[in-house]
Amino acid sequence: AGVDLNQLALLDNICWCSSDEPERLGQLKRAIEAIYEMAVQYQTPFISGKDSMFNDFKGFDKDGGPVKISAPPTLLVSSIGVIPNIDRAISLAPKAVGDLVYLLGETKDECGASEYYNMNGVTGQNVPETDSHTNLRLYKLYGRAVRDRLIASAYALGYGGLGVGLAKKAIAGQMGMDIDLGHIDLRADKALYSESTGRILVTVAPQNKEKFEKVFKGFENLHMIGHIAHGNKLNIKNQLQVGIQKLDEAYKAPLGGY
Repeated sequence: AGVDLNQLALLDNICWCSSDEPERLGQLKRAIEAIYEMAVQYQTPFISGKDSMFNDFKGFDKDGGPVKISAPPTLLVSSIGVIPNIDRAISLAPKAVGDLVYLLGETKDECGASEYYNMNGVTGQNVPETDSHTNLRLYKLYGRAVRDRLIASAYALGYGGLGVGLAKKAIAGQMGMDIDLGHIDLRADKALYSESTGRILVTVAPQNKEKFEKVFKGFENLHMIGHIAHGNKLNIKNQLQVGIQKLDEAYKAPLGGY
């Protein structure tokens, strides 16, 4: 969004179940250890938060047998920061036809527990592993590019990976995109839907290309993957072509009755 990493603070919201059970308590401990390590690495302090434990229902089924239903263990981390000038805020939507599309960060075969696997009824084992040292380096370089006004739009990839990120940018800008993922040495579906962490999808005006790439000189995971195009389709070379209207309809469908 454009906040300086040095001006970022965090809040944690923990919603857990049965934390008196060894397995659940162990999961909670590992989760807290992880966010502690990340906060120290990124130098982003936790300033507040809340927790809700023992989110369990205990009752009986129609035959009188005991029933226990537990909420899934959930950890939500929110961030808050200061942007001195609102004109420097970075939005999701691409700004102009001809702008270049870059993928920052490495895409690995990490579809385990992803939205894509879940949609196909699979969990998998290759869950994403976060390299906080590499990510921090990327975030600092990204912050420098933001300060130099070189970023036209940005989106941090998460659920659904690159495929969903590209779709969201196309929907937000109502602009076509021509994309080539030939640099990603993975099977097509994994290149699109891997949920490797730390990646950022950005657009850059052509006149800023040289300055932008100079900021990231020496960073090995900077890839120009296409451009914002005339027309109303998201075109991923040798993989798919879909109209923005269809993407828009699919995105809004879950809440279509409200």
